[in-house]
Amino acid sequence: MVKKLKNTLQYNAISQRLIPRYKYTSLKLIDKEKLSQTLYLMRFKVLENIGKPFPPQFIMLWVPGYEAIPMSVALFDEDNNALSIVVKPVGPTTNYLVSLEPGIFMGMYGYLGKPCIPHGKKYLLIGGGSGIAPIMHYAQYISNHNESGIIDILYGCWKYEEIGKIPLILQNYCSTIKTVCFSDHCDYQGTLIDALIKTDLKLYDIIIIAGPPGLLENALKIVKMDEDLLARVFLVVESMVKCGVGFCGECIIKGTNKLLCVDGPCFPAKELLYVI
Repeated sequence: MVKKLKNTLQYNAISQRLIPRYKYTSLKLIDKEKLSQTLYLMRFKVLENIGKPFPPQFIMLWVPGYEAIPMSVALFDEDNNALSIVVKPVGPTTNYLVSLEPGIFMGMYGYLGKPCIPHGKKYLLIGGGSGIAPIMHYAQYISNHNESGIIDILYGCWKYEEIGKIPLILQNYCSTIKTVCFSDHCDYQGTLIDALIKTDLKLYDIIIIAGPPGLLENALKIVKMDEDLLARVFLVVESMVKCGVGFCGECIIKGTNKLLCVDGPCFPAKELLYVI
């Protein structure tokens, strides 16, 4: 559609033309890789030309015999029309999903959610646990479309074994990546919030944070006292998503009239200041 998003106005014009696709499209599983103790990377060939996703859009993935579940796009290969997702097996559907072998078919509809690509020259991308999926997509997209952009990444988990191969993937798309966990094997020992406190956030034009609600809530506490800094922070929110198209209202952001599936999942931090 466009190769570069030079400014926010240009992006806004693009976003108005994006129409979510609610028709199911077939996918073929072409690769599966265990990234860490808790995460898998699964790559699918999209068997129709339905365009490309923009971060942090997601899909509803239909797992035959189970259900349709929301999954963030982690990586997208335009040349082969293939998308990758990060899966954390936590229930019957995701446990079955990671047990599948390449060659099986399933379905999806999307791409869903509103693209949010803030313009800047120096980015700090922060991902906690499986929240690394949209951060991966952001890093890939920005590195491919913003030649002058500098991307630093903070990735945090509780244990070193949960970090796994993710830094090896991310190093292809960023300037630096620092890991955070409760182990001296990581760059920072402690939580992502501990690392955030030690980081000079004013060095960055844009800060994007994705992860569990506790991470977003505590990050807001750090940045909310500085209006200039707050204006540069964007949060990729997690919530229960059932339909993905705004019909059921299940994913309403508490304290607002916004739905994660159509108004998000990324929001300026200042919009969520009093609701997270």
